[in-house]
Amino acid sequence: MTTFTLSKAVKVLRNPGLFVNLCREKMSTLAYHFGKEGFAFYPGSIKLYINTTCNCTCNFCDVGKKNEESMFFQQVKNSNSGDISDELIGKIITEFSYKPVINISGLEPLLHKDWFNILKRLKNNGFILNLVTNGTLLVDAADKLMSLNINGISVSLDGTEEVHDSIRGKGVYKKAIDGLFALRMAKKKYKAKTNIKVNCCVTNENYSTLEKFAVRMFEQNLSEKISFTYLYFVTPEEAKIHNKYFINIGKATATNYNQRYSEIDTHEVWKQIQNLKANFKGRIGVVNKKINSEQKLSDYYHSPEINVGAQKCLIPWKRITVLSDGKCIIHNRCFDYETGNLNKQSFKGIWNGERFRYFRKQLKANKIFPVCKRCCAIVN
Repeated sequence: MTTFTLSKAVKVLRNPGLFVNLCREKMSTLAYHFGKEGFAFYPGSIKLYINTTCNCTCNFCDVGKKNEESMFFQQVKNSNSGDISDELIGKIITEFSYKPVINISGLEPLLHKDWFNILKRLKNNGFILNLVTNGTLLVDAADKLMSLNINGISVSLDGTEEVHDSIRGKGVYKKAIDGLFALRMAKKKYKAKTNIKVNCCVTNENYSTLEKFAVRMFEQNLSEKISFTYLYFVTPEEAKIHNKYFINIGKATATNYNQRYSEIDTHEVWKQIQNLKANFKGRIGVVNKKINSEQKLSDYYHSPEINVGAQKCLIPWKRITVLSDGKCIIHNRCFDYETGNLNKQSFKGIWNGERFRYFRKQLKANKIFPVCKRCCAIVN
């Protein structure tokens, strides 16, 4: 048994809820292979968007770039154009009474005027909670977050101060670093078991400074773990191919794409990450686990028409994404396909409803669609 497996086993033993959701993951695979007519067991996790606003201008994100033509922009900046309602949170608590993992996102979730009470309600009702944040509001939020003892907080940081601010906006780095300090102090104060990690997206602007950045984070004891993510995107070419053959299922657009990704020196990226793994054993991870060789990494950024990941997508059998207006979609980088709305329908009616089952059948028949090649479902 490997160290990773032992670590995962200990984590599961400490939290029986994780064991239940691990079982759901396995059941999802069985439903994919042996299920009929697109039916699926209930998902092990929910991605929940609680608002539609962000205070950063990330230049690898269509929202940050105000690319309103992008499907990603249109989905997350939805018709609600605001915060999730108390009523919808109440319905989620009722409808998902079997307690899947809830991954709280936003755009920036801490901008929701009532984020604390949302997390408190979900935590008090027995949900496993993880939060993704850009870190800019953590100084004021740290004590409240740690008093809840949620399961995980992932803070987005993409490099040293100059690099990070060039990507996300001036002054963002200092706010996030101050927030990480505040989290560390609050965790000690409340004796919380919340896992705190930093997530770093590898871009054409930061690829040469990854090692320097990670060493600094660990030297200052700001993060227990650093995960690197190779950016998820859809190229204009793949969107065009998709729309030629699959427009009847849903329209696709180029998403979070920049031609300058081809400038990334993937040899340098691979070398730095291998050095970090050797020097900080167990504390460095790569989210995109299927990109497990230097050649695959090169293909990922330089030849986006090549599929370097899985040959099938299980997301519609494993997870559901709920937007702040109640709309349910497959995934936030998927093409335009709504499966239902929790404000108008039951979760049961949506999850194995006609539209969700139709999507599953079409996806299984085609393995993956052209726009899937750089999606987390394929490369993670």
